[in-house]
Amino acid sequence: MSKPKLNATIRELRETLGLTQPAFAKKLNASVSSVSHYEIGARRPDSYTLAKLVGIAAKAKQWGIAKELAESLPGVKEGLLKPAWGEIVTVAVVTEE
Repeated sequence: MSKPKLNATIRELRETLGLTQPAFAKKLNASVSSVSHYEIGARRPDSYTLAKLVGIAAKAKQWGIAKELAESLPGVKEGLLKPAWGEIVTVAVVTEE
């Protein structure tokens, strides 16, 4: 099974949370335009925004989405997070607050 694209994962998180793009942008402290660009794949979130997305997904107990987003962080290879990815999610959750 192929790995979902980052833009689809971001949209899935927003829709799972039941948020509109403006509400999700506010939660992410980003513009609505940025959220729209992330979701259509026109722009890739920076590392800080990706970490915030991981934290949002983890707080919502959306572990699969959090893992997909965490694996999109630079320097994290697919599969590396399998044994202890929760520790990375914990860091992202703590830094989001």
